[in-house]
Amino acid sequence: MAEVTWTEDQQSVIDLRNRDILVSAAAGSGKTAVLVERIIKKVTDSSHPVDIDQILVVTFTKAAAAEMKQRISEAIDAGLEENPDSQQLKRQASLIHAAQITTIDSFCLSIVRNYFHTIELEPGYRVADENECKIWMSNVLDALLEEKYQEASPSFLRFVESFAPGKNDDRLAEYVNRLYQFCISHPWPLIWLKEQKETLDVQTIEQLEESGWLKSLFMDTTVILNEALSLAKKAEEMCL
Repeated sequence: MAEVTWTEDQQSVIDLRNRDILVSAAAGSGKTAVLVERIIKKVTDSSHPVDIDQILVVTFTKAAAAEMKQRISEAIDAGLEENPDSQQLKRQASLIHAAQITTIDSFCLSIVRNYFHTIELEPGYRVADENECKIWMSNVLDALLEEKYQEASPSFLRFVESFAPGKNDDRLAEYVNRLYQFCISHPWPLIWLKEQKETLDVQTIEQLEESGWLKSLFMDTTVILNEALSLAKKAEEMCL
């Protein structure tokens, strides 16, 4: 196997044991290579080897999971070429196909499939496809808006007037759906929503000027205005 030179930080990630570890690095910095090396070191450890099917590796995409599994398999095969008598590597080569190197969604689905009886779930369940989910979400949102229209609370009517100009509330539904999709991408959606609401609850001009969202808005506006000013100057030079 070709010798790889690791940085001091990368080597510490590979060698660290018996504790939790968080690795944060930029794209293309070698995180996947380091993780593969760390896994290989664990499964080939002469003192306390760990079988590959006892390690859980989860990623966000199927492509990333497939790449990870391929890299680990190739590393095991390369190790066997150098040490063909290694029983540990032979064992890992036979177990790699049963290894839990998968997406987060697939891992969670496997847990449900194996233990559906403990949560009183029917064994014939299935996962809804994307179109079904969109239809159900749309129906729920329509029912919710209808209920709120019937209640006609001042706060809701003010909300509609602010975010649904025109003859229908299609844009309002779009905003609610976008907020929902963004919200559920956070680990604790309701806590995040509460925090965002608190940032908008300002009582004075001073609080408004110190709010992070207004500062961000000012920065974005400044960039746009400076670009417009630059284009206007270029246009004036061309006209002259």
